[in-house]
Amino acid sequence: MATIVEMLKRVESFDPVQATGEAMEQHKKEILDVNRHQLYEQGIGSDGKPLPAYKSDRYAKQKLAQRGKSIVDIFKSGRLQKEMELFIMDNEYEITSFADYTRAVAYYRPTIFGLTEDGKREAWNIVSGDVADKLAEQMQVK
Repeated sequence: MATIVEMLKRVESFDPVQATGEAMEQHKKEILDVNRHQLYEQGIGSDGKPLPAYKSDRYAKQKLAQRGKSIVDIFKSGRLQKEMELFIMDNEYEITSFADYTRAVAYYRPTIFGLTEDGKREAWNIVSGDVADKLAEQMQVK
């Protein structure tokens, strides 16, 4: 049985940022899927606002016919979405894509990568169980 002082030392040595980063590494695919859903199903950027309209009316009409929705979804071949990657650095994260046209797309729509506030909550729900498990392990209660 641990004393209160021993338990306090265990809590103080727990690094929630590190634990969250490790959990995010374990759940990259699911977190990227949150960003993909924002783009494809909702047509919103990381700021929660609709993505800027397509420059060409002809292309916008073609997308409407293709999807039955008139949202800007940044989906043509799916390559940008397939090549998305999540990078975790200390207490920050970045989402980008390795598709060769990523820079051009991001120039016109700089908020395509990243999570909205709702997306961040969804990502937290994905990783929070792992973070809680790490804390329990640190506290030696698991």
